[in-house]
Amino acid sequence: MMATVARLPRVISQGDSELPKVGITPAIGRRSGSPSVGERNFLGATFDEIALDEIVEERPLNGAAVTIGTREGAWYYLLSPSEMRLPENARRAIETMMGKLPDSVNLDTADLLKDQKLTRELVRTVIMQLAPRNIGMDRSEAAEIVSRYSVGFGPLELLLSDQLVEDVLVSSPSSLNPVSVVTRFGHSGSGSVFCKTNLSISEGQLERTVTKAMIFHGGELSALRPILELEIPHLKARLSAAGRPASPHGLSLTFRRRSEHLWTLPRLMGENSISWTAAGFLSLCCSARASIVIAGGRGSGKTTLLSALLPELPCMGRTLVMEDTQELPVMQLQREGLSVQALSLAGGIERASSVMRAALRMGEGAIVVGEIRGDEARILFESIRTGTAGSSVLGTLHASDSDAVKDRIVLDMCLEEKSFHAIDLIAMMRQRSDPASGTAIRCLSELSFIDGEGGGSAIKPVFKTDESGHCGTFPENFNGGKGLGERLSAHIAIDPKQILLASRIRGFMKQVQTAEWFRTGDERAISIKATRAVNGMSVDYRSIPDPAELKAAVVERLERIMC
Repeated sequence: MMATVARLPRVISQGDSELPKVGITPAIGRRSGSPSVGERNFLGATFDEIALDEIVEERPLNGAAVTIGTREGAWYYLLSPSEMRLPENARRAIETMMGKLPDSVNLDTADLLKDQKLTRELVRTVIMQLAPRNIGMDRSEAAEIVSRYSVGFGPLELLLSDQLVEDVLVSSPSSLNPVSVVTRFGHSGSGSVFCKTNLSISEGQLERTVTKAMIFHGGELSALRPILELEIPHLKARLSAAGRPASPHGLSLTFRRRSEHLWTLPRLMGENSISWTAAGFLSLCCSARASIVIAGGRGSGKTTLLSALLPELPCMGRTLVMEDTQELPVMQLQREGLSVQALSLAGGIERASSVMRAALRMGEGAIVVGEIRGDEARILFESIRTGTAGSSVLGTLHASDSDAVKDRIVLDMCLEEKSFHAIDLIAMMRQRSDPASGTAIRCLSELSFIDGEGGGSAIKPVFKTDESGHCGTFPENFNGGKGLGERLSAHIAIDPKQILLASRIRGFMKQVQTAEWFRTGDERAISIKATRAVNGMSVDYRSIPDPAELKAAVVERLERIMC
């Protein structure tokens, strides 16, 4: 059967009706009377010139220049792309080529609807042939600009090509609200900042961006379905868009970047997200098959910590990962040798409940739930309480503190209080401000266990982190209560009073991993393979080991992996 051929849709090649003006590099680093000292337009994108009080970092970005700094206490991310430095003849030539594009490109419809990255490459090839010799710029640069604005997501895609950008946010109405980003610094090992940018997107350009996303990646956005959520694989990002009536002032969207790497506890330690003793305690709890709920607000790092705990689970069966929205890196974990199976909870309450029931019959491995909610939570907690879950259960929950976790489970989900007793440990995540760098660091703020002695359900902390990042311990609570304490004691053959010592020993071993990563720059030192190898080392947790000898043993084990 012959392939169906379709021309490139007009919707993904048109710019705004007004002609762009000649752009120049924004004048940054100077102080002026107002934040914005001018603007330059290009195909529905407006770039303001902003003078900063202080420049903190400058970095190149695919032919563009990025400057990050502050003005009047606010952070700014200033983008100066190559299209803003085009001479007049080059700008008009690009407009002409974009107008000819629908008549010049024939694509197999299956390819068009399947692979946005492939289509961009095809457009680049066509533009290299269409570009006149006297265009006034390099042909490859012209091809990149045309493909970015015709098939790609325009300047938003340029922002997403910055590997240090975590989120890109557009509020409605988009023409009045500059794009915002959450970015990390290249010179800083931890934390991120929320920045305003000098970029604004017209409503028409934003609508075309969402239309292109639906063309290539599916989905529907309409008055009946005003919320759109899509995976954008080639950008390693997830798009969430809201239209009218959900967003009354027009279209808004958010791109959230997937992490480039797999999370482990040693990596979180290197990011100042968790103390080494708390990491050791969590590692021991996972190996003892404890049930852990990770709670916190939106963007606090719940899923990141959940991902980092997966390599800590014992190899005692297949781990089942159940999510409504797929966020955990199941395929990557499988490539690392972990036995993991993904199950989808999407499709409504009835389907989610049936999937949860089926998961409880799929072996003795750990059960991981992306977000605990709805009727499926009743099935999950009842299975933990009665022991039919078989192994540890890990999941995340939106809550402001440990007491709120209990309220969510008992009051909001209408479960009996004895269901709350099924939880062994509550890990609270939050964002704290680093006073030295001004960045926001996602960190473990509190680690508490549920003490069910005497039929109660007291929440007792074992770790708390203050605003300065100092992690305090509560030795008097380190027996972990009757259930968890007995399980940890039996697992590593120690007295409950020695759990704090054992946590420090395991945490010290992970600290050596982090130190080797910093020393060598080799990420294999904190990889899943290295983490599991270090966890598997034979260590006597009943006595204080010689630090030098233990460090040498860990380094030797890591060198075998990194050689």
